[in-house]
Amino acid sequence: MVTDKNGNRYFQNIHSQNSNLGSNMVRHILFDARGRMWVATGFGLYMRENPRKGDFYSFFYNPDNPNSLSYNDVIHILQDSDKELWFGTLGGGLNQLQIMNDSVAKFKRFNSSNGLSNDVVLAILEDNNGKLWISTENGLNRYNKTTGTIEVFNTNNGLSFNMFMESTCLKCQNGTMLFGGYKGIEALN
Repeated sequence: MVTDKNGNRYFQNIHSQNSNLGSNMVRHILFDARGRMWVATGFGLYMRENPRKGDFYSFFYNPDNPNSLSYNDVIHILQDSDKELWFGTLGGGLNQLQIMNDSVAKFKRFNSSNGLSNDVVLAILEDNNGKLWISTENGLNRYNKTTGTIEVFNTNNGLSFNMFMESTCLKCQNGTMLFGGYKGIEALN
């Protein structure tokens, strides 16, 4: 909701026809520690320095650039306790923002070829020990940022189900993490 100079309140709709946002299918929004607005969409990742005005920087998959975003359909965004940004995609795995200078970004990619259980990353949370938990269409993954290792959890080692749903995650105040899926909620602590 926005308030005009006369004190009137109204809703502002930001879309591809009134801005340079390239897709109206918005999947997730995050405001980072610097106040930038990140928008995950069905076609690309967008960032605006000032959430209320200005152009969006856009980030897309480029098959000729191994440091580009790994896939254009971005589902979930997380900023971890180290202020690092992570992006889950609907087919390209997980992306970590390494460097960003103006409109040029470098991403590190994590996918099934280097340890993830599936390339459809649906949600991301950080536990109280700084490890990332990544839900997919085929289990949960725990990524240790210190060692660079990924551990896979599925029905073979304790989960009730393997297929999770888009952006259905919550970290409770006591540290318990909840991930939603097609058979309910998995709670981890």
